[in-house]
Amino acid sequence: MKPVSTLYRLASTAADYRACHAIMRANQNFHDLQLHWPTVVAERNGKILGFMSTNKCDWCLLAGPLETSTHNPIMVMRLAEAYEAALRVAGITRYCFAIKRSQKRWLEQVSSLDMTTEVAGDKNEAIFEKILPGDPLVTRIAA
Repeated sequence: MKPVSTLYRLASTAADYRACHAIMRANQNFHDLQLHWPTVVAERNGKILGFMSTNKCDWCLLAGPLETSTHNPIMVMRLAEAYEAALRVAGITRYCFAIKRSQKRWLEQVSSLDMTTEVAGDKNEAIFEKILPGDPLVTRIAA
Protein backbone atom coordinates (compact mmCIF):
# COMPACT_ATOMS: atom_id res chain seq x y z
CA MET A 1 0.00 0.00 0.00
CA LYS A 2 1.41 3.34 -1.07
CA PRO A 3 0.24 6.66 0.36
CA VAL A 4 -0.23 8.02 -3.18
CA SER A 5 -3.18 5.68 -3.51
CA THR A 6 -4.99 7.19 -0.53
CA LEU A 7 -8.34 8.73 -1.42
CA TYR A 8 -9.69 11.54 0.75
CA ARG A 9 -13.46 11.85 0.43
CA LEU A 10 -16.67 12.57 2.30
CA ALA A 11 -18.16 9.70 4.26
CA SER A 12 -21.34 8.74 2.45
CA THR A 13 -22.55 5.34 3.62
CA ALA A 14 -23.41 3.59 6.86
CA ALA A 15 -20.35 1.38 6.28
CA ASP A 16 -18.13 4.48 6.20
CA TYR A 17 -19.46 5.61 9.58
CA ARG A 18 -19.15 2.09 11.05
CA ALA A 19 -15.49 2.08 9.97
CA CYS A 20 -14.96 5.46 11.67
CA HIS A 21 -16.53 4.18 14.89
CA ALA A 22 -14.35 1.05 14.71
CA ILE A 23 -11.24 3.27 14.55
CA MET A 24 -12.47 5.24 17.59
CA ARG A 25 -13.07 2.01 19.51
CA ALA A 26 -9.63 0.67 18.56
CA ASN A 27 -8.04 3.94 19.72
CA GLN A 28 -10.22 3.87 22.86
CA ASN A 29 -11.56 7.35 22.14
CA PHE A 30 -15.06 8.82 21.87
CA HIS A 31 -16.77 5.39 21.81
CA ASP A 32 -20.33 6.61 21.38
CA LEU A 33 -19.74 10.04 19.83
CA GLN A 34 -22.13 10.84 17.03
CA LEU A 35 -20.34 12.02 13.89
CA HIS A 36 -21.78 14.96 11.96
CA TRP A 37 -21.30 16.52 8.53
CA PRO A 38 -18.76 16.88 7.17
CA THR A 39 -16.95 13.67 7.93
CA VAL A 40 -13.94 13.16 5.66
CA VAL A 41 -12.30 9.74 5.41
CA ALA A 42 -8.88 8.54 4.25
CA GLU A 43 -9.36 5.37 2.24
CA ARG A 44 -6.71 3.10 0.75
CA ASN A 45 -7.50 -0.05 -1.19
CA GLY A 46 -11.10 0.07 -0.02
CA LYS A 47 -10.20 0.32 3.69
CA ILE A 48 -10.80 3.44 5.79
CA LEU A 49 -7.61 4.28 7.69
CA GLY A 50 -8.64 7.55 9.30
CA PHE A 51 -11.22 10.31 9.42
CA MET A 52 -11.96 13.85 10.52
CA SER A 53 -15.50 14.68 11.53
CA THR A 54 -17.59 17.38 13.14
CA ASN A 55 -18.76 17.42 16.75
CA LYS A 56 -22.08 18.82 17.88
CA CYS A 57 -21.85 22.31 19.34
CA ASP A 58 -24.55 24.92 19.99
CA TRP A 59 -22.55 28.00 18.97
CA CYS A 60 -20.05 26.96 16.29
CA LEU A 61 -19.05 24.34 13.77
CA LEU A 62 -16.66 22.29 15.93
CA ALA A 63 -14.16 20.11 14.06
CA GLY A 64 -13.22 16.77 15.58
CA PRO A 65 -12.63 14.05 16.28
CA LEU A 66 -9.68 13.30 14.03
CA GLU A 67 -8.63 9.67 14.33
CA THR A 68 -6.35 7.34 12.39
CA SER A 69 -5.63 3.64 12.61
CA THR A 70 -1.89 4.25 12.11
CA HIS A 71 0.47 6.99 13.28
CA ASN A 72 0.77 8.99 10.07
CA PRO A 73 1.30 12.77 10.32
CA ILE A 74 0.91 13.21 6.55
CA MET A 75 -2.52 11.53 6.65
CA VAL A 76 -3.54 13.81 9.53
CA MET A 77 -2.49 16.87 7.51
CA ARG A 78 -4.32 15.63 4.39
CA LEU A 79 -7.49 14.90 6.39
CA ALA A 80 -7.47 18.47 7.74
CA GLU A 81 -6.95 19.83 4.21
CA ALA A 82 -9.81 17.70 2.84
CA TYR A 83 -12.05 18.79 5.73
CA GLU A 84 -11.38 22.45 4.98
CA ALA A 85 -11.97 21.85 1.26
CA ALA A 86 -15.39 20.34 2.05
CA LEU A 87 -16.23 23.39 4.17
CA ARG A 88 -15.17 25.82 1.44
CA VAL A 89 -17.27 23.99 -1.18
CA ALA A 90 -20.25 24.40 1.17
CA GLY A 91 -19.52 28.13 1.56
CA ILE A 92 -18.32 27.81 5.16
CA THR A 93 -15.28 30.00 5.89
CA ARG A 94 -14.86 29.54 9.66
CA TYR A 95 -14.77 26.63 12.06
CA CYS A 96 -13.63 25.86 15.59
CA PHE A 97 -11.54 23.08 17.10
CA ALA A 98 -10.46 22.15 20.62
CA ILE A 99 -7.04 21.30 22.00
CA LYS A 100 -6.40 19.96 25.48
CA ARG A 101 -4.36 22.38 27.55
CA SER A 102 -2.05 19.50 28.51
CA GLN A 103 -0.91 19.40 24.85
CA LYS A 104 1.48 22.33 25.24
CA ARG A 105 3.30 21.79 21.94
CA TRP A 106 0.05 21.85 19.94
CA LEU A 107 -1.17 24.93 21.79
CA GLU A 108 2.05 26.80 21.00
CA GLN A 109 1.95 25.83 17.33
CA VAL A 110 -1.71 26.68 16.82
CA SER A 111 -1.43 29.96 18.73
CA SER A 112 1.27 31.12 16.32
CA LEU A 113 -0.80 30.54 13.17
CA ASP A 114 -2.35 33.38 11.21
CA MET A 115 -6.15 33.36 11.02
CA THR A 116 -6.43 31.15 14.14
CA THR A 117 -7.58 32.68 17.44
CA GLU A 118 -8.50 31.22 20.82
CA VAL A 119 -12.18 32.09 21.30
CA ALA A 120 -13.25 30.02 24.32
CA GLY A 121 -12.17 27.31 26.69
CA ASP A 122 -11.75 26.28 30.27
CA LYS A 123 -8.97 24.88 32.45
CA ASN A 124 -8.95 21.62 30.47
CA GLU A 125 -9.12 22.76 26.85
CA ALA A 126 -8.82 25.73 24.53
CA ILE A 127 -11.22 26.30 21.64
CA PHE A 128 -9.79 28.01 18.59
CA GLU A 129 -11.53 29.53 15.60
CA LYS A 130 -9.87 29.14 12.21
CA ILE A 131 -10.80 31.57 9.44
CA LEU A 132 -10.28 30.19 5.95
CA PRO A 133 -9.01 32.27 3.03
CA GLY A 134 -11.84 34.10 1.32
CA ASP A 135 -13.85 34.79 4.46
CA PRO A 136 -16.01 37.80 3.52
CA LEU A 137 -15.55 39.66 6.82
CA VAL A 138 -11.75 39.44 6.66
CA THR A 139 -11.75 40.41 2.98
CA ARG A 140 -13.81 43.56 3.73
CA ILE A 141 -11.57 44.57 6.62
CA ALA A 142 -8.41 44.09 4.55
CA ALA A 143 -9.74 46.14 1.63
